[in-house]
Amino acid sequence: MARVPQGTAVGAISVLVFVTYAWPSVGGGPLAIWGGLTLICGALAASVALSLARYDDDIVSRRLLRKLVFAAILTASPWAVLALVTATAGTPSELRMLAIVLCIGRVAGATLILHRFFAACLAYQTTVLAALLLSTLHVGLATEWALAAVSMLLGGYLAITAWCVGETSRERDASHKALEEANDRIARLAYVDHVTGLPNRKAFMDRLVEAIAEAEVTGTKFAVFMLDLDRFKNINDTFGHQIGDALLALVGRRLAARLGPRDVLARLGGDEFAIIVQDRSDPDAITALAHNLIEGLAEPAWLDSRQVFPGTSIGGVVYPGNGREPGMLLAKADMALARAKEAGRGHFTLFDARLRAHIERQDWVEVQLQQALDRREIRLAYQPIFELATGAYAGAEALVRWEHPERGPITPAEFLPVAAERGLLPAVTNAVLQTIGGDILGWQAAGIDLGRIAINLHPLDLKSPVDLLASLRALAVSGVGPERVVIEVTEEAFMGRGTDTVPLILDAIADLGFEISLDDFGMGHASLAHLRKLPVSEIKLDRSFVIGLVSSRPDRAVVAATVEIARIMGMRVVAEGVETEGQRLALETHGVGFGQGFLWSGAFDAASLADLFGRTAEMPAETGAVPGPRPRRRVRDGGALAAQ
Repeated sequence: MARVPQGTAVGAISVLVFVTYAWPSVGGGPLAIWGGLTLICGALAASVALSLARYDDDIVSRRLLRKLVFAAILTASPWAVLALVTATAGTPSELRMLAIVLCIGRVAGATLILHRFFAACLAYQTTVLAALLLSTLHVGLATEWALAAVSMLLGGYLAITAWCVGETSRERDASHKALEEANDRIARLAYVDHVTGLPNRKAFMDRLVEAIAEAEVTGTKFAVFMLDLDRFKNINDTFGHQIGDALLALVGRRLAARLGPRDVLARLGGDEFAIIVQDRSDPDAITALAHNLIEGLAEPAWLDSRQVFPGTSIGGVVYPGNGREPGMLLAKADMALARAKEAGRGHFTLFDARLRAHIERQDWVEVQLQQALDRREIRLAYQPIFELATGAYAGAEALVRWEHPERGPITPAEFLPVAAERGLLPAVTNAVLQTIGGDILGWQAAGIDLGRIAINLHPLDLKSPVDLLASLRALAVSGVGPERVVIEVTEEAFMGRGTDTVPLILDAIADLGFEISLDDFGMGHASLAHLRKLPVSEIKLDRSFVIGLVSSRPDRAVVAATVEIARIMGMRVVAEGVETEGQRLALETHGVGFGQGFLWSGAFDAASLADLFGRTAEMPAETGAVPGPRPRRRVRDGGALAAQ
């Protein structure tokens, strides 16, 4: 198709050659008319070809092909006229021979140009060759039969050639098109999420880069949302992945229906979605949109005859005020999402100055905590545990402490969540276990037995068990008897994602010889189920039940039931947060064996604990506990340490 204008130019040269040669014999008038008509027809054919150039060669419709056939006949007509006119009487033979040669050349050129469109090619060939045949018959076969035969043979050969070459070109074009379509499918798969049909993470990041570039040029602002679904894992586990995928697709449709035409919605993976919110930068407008999306997803949905209740929380960030890099924007939107989820389901949090200050504080804590671990600044304080009936010392709970050289004490409530989020928790847990091992070995070297030392593990320790088990094995073979250490776990360790293997991990810990205590008992929703499945030796009553024990009948009922369950299952019961004599008496009356709290003491460092309770701890007692003083005041170690 693209060669038609070039062919027209060659035709114009052929016209010029014939006119120049024939001018002395024929005269200017007829030649001018013929030459002008030939050039006009060629120009019209070139115009038609250019109008069809935007169409692929293999998808030209019948209507367009008819136009092309018409253009071919139009272009061939002047040469057919030339063949017929030169056959009249009085035309010099050499001029007729030149006309025949030029006509055959035009046929050959048309075959080269139009071979992809056999119908148009055949129309051109037929128009010119038919004229040549008629002109030969008019002149007489006796004089020009050889030329007529050669012309017909050449025409047939050119027709066959046009068909074969055209077929080869069409097959090649078909293969090329199939390859292009395959590449397009691959590209779509690389940039489109197959479950929802939305852009995937890679496509979203590309669009985010484009949005940043556009905003830098125009000086506009936009927002980025991140969200994930509430209880999606439960839906997946309960109803299967097919329902989970259907829910993801539904969520994508619901979100898209509430977004603007310039907004970009993508699925990043799993149940995470991200949105580029264009044309909105005002916090009130952004917040209104976020709540609109939350309300839209909160509506019940029926999937395969099952009713599910999707929900989400959203975190948002505004460009450029909260960052100019794509990764930073997503990271801060994710931080805002985490804060929204902390507030409960169905919340929206926009990254702001307060959240920025919180993140900066966390960044500082992370850096300082890493340095503290390197400098071995993490310390332990030990809060004693006493037998309620006799007041005898019976062991202690290790509480992690961090004294910053410049900022002073930093509470576990501040640095442990940062350690868990930033990947420092295994190092903190290992440092704690090493410190416990060193303190116990030091007490043993001094001939002091301070009983069982309890250490409370973070829930994430059990979700990443490799480092934990390695540290516990090292402690078990260091000379510290595993029977001297009690591993406390809270029910939070059994909730959420990645908790399926927690019972197996606790079994492995018990196999190493460590006792396991279930801390904060009664605060969760499946404590009794856990007691049936786990190798638990001790139950620790949450302090909330102890506080209301004297005045609250339901609290007394819970404590009594817990003690009875523990008695039947052969477990110890330890009460936390005992602060008054009335609480102690009530716990003792209900059969609780041990307690800890400010009624007796706060927490001590290792040396102070040994000084205060080491000597009495060496004397055995008939009850199996260690007799000792029963102070009715809060014992402090100089005020440096306090109970957790």
